[in-house]
Amino acid sequence: MVDVPTVDRVRERQERATWTTAGPVITRMPDEEVLALEERAMASTGDSSPLGLWAYATGTWIVGTVIGGAFGTPFGGASGATAASPPVAAAATAAVQSVTGPVPAHLAMIPAGTIHFIAVVPILLIFGGIAQFIAGLFSYRRASSLLATAFTCYGAFAVLAATAFLLMSGGALPISGGSLVIWGFLLESFAFISFALCLAAIGTNLALVAMLGLVGIGFALAGIPNLAGVTTGGWVIIGNIGGWFMVASAACAYYLGMAIMVNSSWKRSAIGFGGRRPC
Repeated sequence: MVDVPTVDRVRERQERATWTTAGPVITRMPDEEVLALEERAMASTGDSSPLGLWAYATGTWIVGTVIGGAFGTPFGGASGATAASPPVAAAATAAVQSVTGPVPAHLAMIPAGTIHFIAVVPILLIFGGIAQFIAGLFSYRRASSLLATAFTCYGAFAVLAATAFLLMSGGALPISGGSLVIWGFLLESFAFISFALCLAAIGTNLALVAMLGLVGIGFALAGIPNLAGVTTGGWVIIGNIGGWFMVASAACAYYLGMAIMVNSSWKRSAIGFGGRRPC
């Protein structure tokens, strides 16, 4: 039977908004009870952050090297020493074909500069996208809206990027004009999301702040050539620099995921991450 005086006392309390790691809560409960519920959510659900961090890092690192120009200039543009001149490229192609034979018809139809993007599609789709998104959903259950928002946003971006790269390889999505500019809009939007998450992460740990800040810079720089609507010249170098900021962000994510996993397994703070809170 419900204690009527207790119910009356609860009703008499003024409804208020309180802030938690799960987000704002409108409640009449005392702060101690809200905190207890928050701690119970964390203690009753396994921590998915190492999975999310490593999925994010793997997808971001590999895409960052492609955007950074490690395998040639993205989108087939020319930028300094990263792109071969037509005579050199033709000679190289002829030399390879003399050993391997003619290029298969299905590969010959792939637009120049997109072959490296095709190679990262499975990584982005399965691990960087779906696995990271699932980790984000479990982070919501653990009352960590910061990591949950980060993992679901970046996981959705990975799936979106994989889809775009497939469309580019099939010629359904042109790598020029308005399509390029719209892609730049997307990259700059995620730069804003990353900087907002970085601001929210202040007070957690330095590794997470660095991870989010670096990828924000990477997105911002990588989007500039797209906004300019160009795939050649000095603009591409700016995008290349952005790719290497993404690689640096991935290194921070790998480290933070390792620290959380090792500390949880050993049940002590064996590896530091620049703060008292992992997230």
